Amino acid sequence: MRAPVPEWEPLRLLIGKISERYYSMSGNVDLTDAQELRDVVQAIKATPRKIVKRDGYVYLFQDQNGMCKIGMTTDMAQRGRTLEDKHGPLKLLASIRTKDRYKLERELHAKYAHRCHHLEWFILSDDDIKEIKSLVRV
Repeated sequence: MRAPVPEWEPLRLLIGKISERYYSMSGNVDLTDAQELRDVVQAIKATPRKIVKRDGYVYLFQDQNGMCKIGMTTDMAQRGRTLEDKHGPLKLLASIRTKDRYKLERELHAKYAHRCHHLEWFILSDDDIKEIKSLVRV
């Protein structure tokens, strides 16, 4: 279960209060509740959000059995070490620096979905690899 967001506590309390009134069938809605709800919503909208870093790299690694992994990272060196610790020696076939690693990875996964073996691992032909390499810098 996710931890509650402290900034949302007033909204949770207000929704609870309004729900209690609704379910008790009192029939009267206090307009100050509506204004309070608008104030809480405005406060939440003004709360700074965590900014997700979208730029980074999309990569193509190949293992000793010829399986290829299409993935993304913000740190190529660290990602390479992590993958090699788990899957053994890998060869970096391609990497591209991009402003939206999520989008590019999703596009490549969709394009080669028919060649997907398991999760982000693909059985790619030489032509597939050449095509991906043409999109990226090694």
